[in-house]
Amino acid sequence: MRSLMPFIVLIAACQPKVVAEPVAVDAQPTLSDVVHSAMDEAADPCVDFERYACGEWIDANKDLPADKSSKTRSFTSIQEKNEDLVKRIMNSASEDASNDVDNGNPEWRKLGDFYGACMATDAIDAVGISAIQDKLDLVDGLTRENMATVLGALHQGPLNPLFATGVGADLKDPSGPQFVEFSQAGLGLPQKSYYLDEDEKSVGIRASYIDHVSKMFVLAGADEESATADAQAILAFETKLAEISRSPVEMRNPQAQYNPMTMGELAVHAPMDWAAYMTAFGFDMLVVDGAINADAPTNLAVPEFAKGTLEIAAAADLATLKAYMRWHTISGYAGIIGSDFKAESFAFYSTKLRGTPEQSERWKQCVRTTTSSLRDIVGKAYVNEAFAGESKTVALGMIDYIEGAFDSNLPSLAWMDEETRAGAVDKLSKFTKKIGYPDVWMDYSSVDITTGYAANAFAIQDYQLRRMIDKVGEPMDDNEWHMPPSIVNAYYNPVQNEMVFPAGILQAPFFDVDFPMAMNLGGIGMVIGHELTHGFDDSGSQFNGDGEMIAWWNESAVEAFKKETQCVEDEYSSYEVMDGVMVNGSLTLGENIADLGGLKQALIAYRAWVVDNGEEEIAVEGLTNEQLLFVNFAQGWCNVSTPEYAEMLTKVDSHSPPRFRINGAAAHTAAFAEVFECAAETPMNPTDKCEVW
Repeated sequence: MRSLMPFIVLIAACQPKVVAEPVAVDAQPTLSDVVHSAMDEAADPCVDFERYACGEWIDANKDLPADKSSKTRSFTSIQEKNEDLVKRIMNSASEDASNDVDNGNPEWRKLGDFYGACMATDAIDAVGISAIQDKLDLVDGLTRENMATVLGALHQGPLNPLFATGVGADLKDPSGPQFVEFSQAGLGLPQKSYYLDEDEKSVGIRASYIDHVSKMFVLAGADEESATADAQAILAFETKLAEISRSPVEMRNPQAQYNPMTMGELAVHAPMDWAAYMTAFGFDMLVVDGAINADAPTNLAVPEFAKGTLEIAAAADLATLKAYMRWHTISGYAGIIGSDFKAESFAFYSTKLRGTPEQSERWKQCVRTTTSSLRDIVGKAYVNEAFAGESKTVALGMIDYIEGAFDSNLPSLAWMDEETRAGAVDKLSKFTKKIGYPDVWMDYSSVDITTGYAANAFAIQDYQLRRMIDKVGEPMDDNEWHMPPSIVNAYYNPVQNEMVFPAGILQAPFFDVDFPMAMNLGGIGMVIGHELTHGFDDSGSQFNGDGEMIAWWNESAVEAFKKETQCVEDEYSSYEVMDGVMVNGSLTLGENIADLGGLKQALIAYRAWVVDNGEEEIAVEGLTNEQLLFVNFAQGWCNVSTPEYAEMLTKVDSHSPPRFRINGAAAHTAAFAEVFECAAETPMNPTDKCEVW
């Protein structure tokens, strides 16, 4: 249940959490000690900047914790620190709730009850699969005649069998009323290539998927023979869905996903009892006297899938459809129906696909679940402790410098004509900046939280469902955030032309009010520049300053822009992640453009800041402050990953692997070679550099 608009772009994929590196209390390392401890200073920064900036850290962290598939120096250390803080908050709330205390704050009681119920694993196991028996009964009663009703009821939660439903804005009229939209979904494997590729690894994953689905059915009470037969039928059915699905690269194009029509036209294009579906889902405003409101607007992100998926379902055996929907129901709720289901789900999706041997400790799982469920209750408590003082003011000041850097660099872009340059300046002037936490918090007063974990999960599901349904016919809420304040991430939203930086990422080593400005601009400054550049990457550039997806470029500028972006795509496509596994330069194009722009703007902003404020003292021995800016940028992405996880990301993640985020951005930032005095044609100073923004 969410907006299906796939164009909100993040600084990072969801990062797995890991234990922060311990530092002895009495050691009190200096800033210089911390920076140098990660570096391999025997490496040549002009040959391999990642090794120079991160080598010692990589060597020290090659042995990943058993519950991790990846570890990134900045993200994971901040996440672990944030989780420890949120854990203390939740433990306190849980203790109060167990003693019937709410401190005069009903939200505090809800927080404590939710977290406490999540931690009560024995009680969760005792309820087991009976928690979703009503949904399984619904699937068991599936007929050709009631399929729309069953689908609508299942889609109310986190399940997306056959297709996905959400609410979003008209990409060409974002200030207008929002409407229901539909997109492709329904696969149990990460994306279509897992079903269609014939290499040995893909074939092996499909065999493991059949085994996993079968085991989940056995846990739910089926015999092994019927469970295996159903699993095989499900794979065959999902393979047909995969064949008509678009690839992750194709799903990056907003123009291709803009296919508005009326509900009446949808009923002709993809015949189904849409009135029954909308009624079961809860979109009562779209049904009039038992019939669909034929004039109501909608959008099909993938029209051929919307039609094809219903045709595939109509041609399938009813028994296969039931097995398919039963599987997605069990899998979608695996986290709330008992430890056996959760363990088996982890064994496939985390161990098999990501190379993660063990689950995280239960308290970490519950911190994450509670945060995502009651994010603004958690957020209020988090920002009170972790985002005080001058943080917001300093961060806003840095945004001003980054915007100034982008603006001042526009005249140097030879590929851009004056009219398009003026449009870019106009769009930049209309950016909205959100820092730290929302101005308006979500109201959870209508949510009934008890001591039952599954009941609480469904209460949150119903609350989120109602929030989504209530958006139909209403304009977008400018106060809405799409991330919790405590998350270590950031995003750009083109439809509202906004950059959002939660308090969770405004922490060291990305940001600290006491850091030298060179470190802050190399850290969070590059992140700010990255998100700003997303407004002008190959996708964001299709939206103007008012969030409208309309042409605001001259055709000559469009062609010149494509030439520049092709350079980026070709360059990153040449990077080898491991033997035979290459970066997908098409899939990662937008993020690579943003990395190049963000790093360039960070240095321009720092130089402008020095003009305004004077030279800083050398903060880290052996590095100029401009070198420190680049090193702190790189150290934010120092990373180790399991081979399975690294390979999976090349298929599904729009970000390049961290090694190439470091070396690619640095090598194609002209000033890097100047700052580190790299000779021409060394690896980090190629003759032909890609420059978009």
